[in-house]
Amino acid sequence: IYPMPTWEERIFDNSFGSAEIIITALTFFLISLSMLCLILTVLYRNHNAISTSKIPFLVSTLIGSLFTYSSVFTLMPSLVNSVSCNLKYWLFGLGFIFMFGALFAKAIRVYAVIRNRSLSEFNMTDNALWIIILTLSGIEIVILTIFTGFSGIEAVLLKPDIYRRSTWKYDCSVSQSYWITLSILLAFNLLLVVVGIYTAVRIRKVPYKLFNEAKMLAFTMYNIVFFGVIVAIIYSVTGISYYDKFISSVLMIIAGTAITVFIVFGRLLLFWHSSKNSTADNNITTSPTTSGSSSDEKTRLQNGIKMLEEQVEFLKESLSVIDKQNEQLLKKYQRLLVKNKGDQQFRTKEEDNVTFET
Repeated sequence: IYPMPTWEERIFDNSFGSAEIIITALTFFLISLSMLCLILTVLYRNHNAISTSKIPFLVSTLIGSLFTYSSVFTLMPSLVNSVSCNLKYWLFGLGFIFMFGALFAKAIRVYAVIRNRSLSEFNMTDNALWIIILTLSGIEIVILTIFTGFSGIEAVLLKPDIYRRSTWKYDCSVSQSYWITLSILLAFNLLLVVVGIYTAVRIRKVPYKLFNEAKMLAFTMYNIVFFGVIVAIIYSVTGISYYDKFISSVLMIIAGTAITVFIVFGRLLLFWHSSKNSTADNNITTSPTTSGSSSDEKTRLQNGIKMLEEQVEFLKESLSVIDKQNEQLLKKYQRLLVKNKGDQQFRTKEEDNVTFET
């Protein structure tokens, strides 16, 4: 065998590399942050900053981030086995459905509110949001179960050169029905993406003072789709080593998930900080004998006044739209009157002519 393999080439080393160690540490750090945010969300669920952002939306986003971060470990070359080959689809699928599903449910809520043309108050409750998120998750779990049962995914040891064990590596093999079941899974997620992006486009021009979350939802949806497309392109490109694909795709997954969590909870922290400052200002202006409950009451009253002002702004804009529609209807009505008057004169002339001839 020429050239003769070196001693290093004769050794099959499947241990952790330096890049895998760094990525593992970074992933554990981000998982810890998501866990901390989840605990704080549950503990302070009655705070105005959290309750107004909707608990199901926040909790579902964090659960999705935990699933997505955990999927990084199933992509590591040193941890490839039959369990990780199947588990990565579950972690990716559930992570996507919980994160994007939460954004989808929140966008549907905003869209339903702005499309409500009745004078009655419309409010989508937390239970309704949970129903949407859990329904989407249930459909995803059913499709993943069918996918796992029929795709025949298992780990195999590839030996490009039997004399050079350093070239050996574990990889995931699939059966012929893999692409059929995968297409069903991708079709459902793609349908959800299309409907979500359509809703995000429709709500992007919602008045900022009333629903300042509309632009955040749209940007976050675009962010998830953008990084997901990049990961798909990376794995479809040939000529790139498996290790390079792993590093680049994992960085994209981490970046997309971390940016989404940062956007959602960064805005939440800013609102929390502003509410704390307003409470501190109220405490300074009040007398020392004022109790803590009165300051909280003042904060709630200020938030209520702010919400009423936002609703007034929304009603003003709605009235302007109604006025424009009324003007268009009035012009149409005037054109119809002119047309009917002309038709009536024409019929009168015809009747006169018939009478004259008779």
